[in-house]
Amino acid sequence: MLALCSVVSKILGASFRIPLTNILGAEGMGIYQIVFPLYAVLLTLSSGGLPVAISRVVATRCAKNQSDSSGKILCVALIAMTIIGFLITLIVLIFHRAIATVQGNHLASLAYLGIAPAIVFVAVIGVFRGYFQGKQNLLPSSISQLVEQATKLIVGISLSINFMQYGVEFAVLGAVLGVTLSEAVAMIVLILFFIFGFISQKKSRLTQSVATHFDMEVSLDWNIDEFANSDKPLQTKTESVKSILKTVYKVAMPVSIGALILPMTQVVDSIIVINFLISGGASRAVATAQYGIVNGPVSSLINLPVVMTMAIAIALLPKVTDAFTRGEDTHDIVSTAMRQGLLLAMPAFIATLLYAQDIMHLLYGSGLSATELSQGVQILQISAVIILYATIVQLCTAVLQGYNQAAKPAYILAMGAVVKIATTVLLLYFLGIYGVAIATVIFYIIAVILNIYAVRKKMNISIFAKDIFKIFIASLVSILTGLLVKLIVQNYLPNFAALAVAIFISIALYLYLCILLGCILKEEYKIFTKKTNSTVKV
Repeated sequence: MLALCSVVSKILGASFRIPLTNILGAEGMGIYQIVFPLYAVLLTLSSGGLPVAISRVVATRCAKNQSDSSGKILCVALIAMTIIGFLITLIVLIFHRAIATVQGNHLASLAYLGIAPAIVFVAVIGVFRGYFQGKQNLLPSSISQLVEQATKLIVGISLSINFMQYGVEFAVLGAVLGVTLSEAVAMIVLILFFIFGFISQKKSRLTQSVATHFDMEVSLDWNIDEFANSDKPLQTKTESVKSILKTVYKVAMPVSIGALILPMTQVVDSIIVINFLISGGASRAVATAQYGIVNGPVSSLINLPVVMTMAIAIALLPKVTDAFTRGEDTHDIVSTAMRQGLLLAMPAFIATLLYAQDIMHLLYGSGLSATELSQGVQILQISAVIILYATIVQLCTAVLQGYNQAAKPAYILAMGAVVKIATTVLLLYFLGIYGVAIATVIFYIIAVILNIYAVRKKMNISIFAKDIFKIFIASLVSILTGLLVKLIVQNYLPNFAALAVAIFISIALYLYLCILLGCILKEEYKIFTKKTNSTVKV
């Protein structure tokens, strides 16, 4: 159930930009993508590494049998993050026009007005998701993500279609209003989960306490509060608000810095790319459209498999934290996660590389011109390897955060970001918009090398060259077989049907080859899905 919700919600989220591109076109997606890098930066400032920090702190307390203090951690974090979220929202509402102008297209200012309230909602969401993940209760997060993505898809697409008659900037406004509403709905879902869980827990404790007291024939001079908390130790050290904030932010700050690097790099990209292309002779509309192709259609297709592997990284963090806190070996957990990530990422990378033209024409043929489609295909082929690199980076990041080394991924991303900005400027001059894609690939190559080095200093991960080679062979053979099938059946079937048959055969053959070559091991799956002893539900 959890896996299904997670996969469906992430597919919905990554798929949102596909119909949106066909509605807004390349220029509209360019405007949409101008807004989101800065929006991501502001979200990081308002909630930042909070989900990771709270998840880790709560998981640590549960491992030490101090789960009662997690409620206070939640309350303190909620108050602090709500205040910060409101302040950042106010800043965006005041300076929205100036921000859009600096980024190269003043039409984006309207979208900033629509997206600003979402910052408060996401700040609250981050606190609750971190809390539930720390308790290793992933159901609330999974359900809220599913509801969030479904709302964004339905409302965002509907509003953008209806607003398109007023101009492309209003269509973009409709899309971001869908995002804002979806965050509000997700926040409400998480709050309801917490309320019902809290009431259920209190009733359970009260029933337990009453039964215990009657069995012991204790005097009836009691009150409800005593029974509701009767399972707590008689003497507990009250933790101050300052102490809680210090503990949370000690973990959150390095994670927040790391989380800021990618969106900050994208903000710099939005300023450099559009203004650089305009200075090179392109019109504002063409420059915005080219920027939109890189960060709209291409980015959506790259992110689709990456967000699916992200679910592995999210599940990995509390498990590594729990094992590390208890002094247990994390080798099997991490190695299995790495293997599973590669099992998803490798075929996705090869399929994106070889099917780039079919994918672009099938999904974006009605929204992009022939020239834009041609550019999109070439950029997608250049960017395909990012699927593999990004998967490795996010898994390594989860491991390092679980080992209380959250600062290392931040430093690694910072070094990569500096190189990316420099190479973007250089390659834009020689290769135009294609240079942006190449610079991003270089960024991920640096991040992968440094992350693997950092993880291997902590532990010896048993993902050997022969295992990677097996996964590569299984992926390549199955996808090439699918391509061959497509060439044969496309003479008898429409292109979409021929592609569907090829994909189905590729997936079936890939699973068979993975089992045959020993890439999928039943024992490893049991190790990774096994619940830890400290699992506590709310």
